[in-house]
Amino acid sequence: ASLGPLGEISTEIDAVSDVRATGDFNGDDRVDSEDLAALLAAWSTSGPGDFDMSGTVDAGDLAVVLANWG
Repeated sequence: ASLGPLGEISTEIDAVSDVRATGDFNGDDRVDSEDLAALLAAWSTSGPGDFDMSGTVDAGDLAVVLANWG
């Protein structure tokens, strides 16, 4: 993690970026059925689970989860 003028906040932002990139919705370092269930519960919202940053939890985000499954 990079530390800049924001210190610890920069570290937290890096951690969020890692979760978005992998599809690990719950942050347990695995992409599994729990992440899939959380993604489906957030379907069509603009909240957490929008891994591809499109503005909506949708098929693109499902593709991220499936690509990193296991």
